[in-house]
Amino acid sequence: MLKKIIWSGLIFTSIGVCISCQTGNKSNAPERIKSDKPVSVDTGGLASAANRKAMIAELGKNYQKSAQGQYQKRIATIAPFKIQLVGGQTYTYKSLVPGKAVVLVYFSPGCDECQRFTEALVKRLEELKDKQFVFITYEELDSVEAFYKKNALDKYPQIKMGTEGYRFTVQKYYKVQHFPFVASYDKSGHLTKIYADNTRPEQLASRI
Repeated sequence: MLKKIIWSGLIFTSIGVCISCQTGNKSNAPERIKSDKPVSVDTGGLASAANRKAMIAELGKNYQKSAQGQYQKRIATIAPFKIQLVGGQTYTYKSLVPGKAVVLVYFSPGCDECQRFTEALVKRLEELKDKQFVFITYEELDSVEAFYKKNALDKYPQIKMGTEGYRFTVQKYYKVQHFPFVASYDKSGHLTKIYADNTRPEQLASRI
């Protein structure tokens, strides 16, 4: 019932699909792609996977025109996230280890690029011990758990992974339209880099 209430409040207009990262989609197109293709809304219950992706596109279609200016200032500090981790615990931005660099990754468990990015990142973790990683999605926790287990991420305590659910707090904060989206912050909590371009997942992991 809670999910029905949330979705009836969120989905109030026709939504265009423009998300570029889908299972089997090899284009890895830039996040600024837009589309006016209408998507039907299932008002009888939880929206389908396609409609959830469409919601992501709708929320982010006013993507910043520049990496500078007001947008850059607004995201100078990390998103005020609150997620449910694999295992069920609540984890927020206040739970981060102080004085340690943070890499925030917004992803989808069913995204091929996200899988390839994670595989490449895991190979580099030995040299990235000075960073803490937070993987966030909007999808169901069981999908997150499957992704977590598939990549054996329980071996790496520096990685936290969970879902923000349908609040879309983090997605809206960064105007995410492409998976994986990566924002890096230094040990003082200042934004140092956003990786939201048309970059191969393996190359993206190598730049962190």
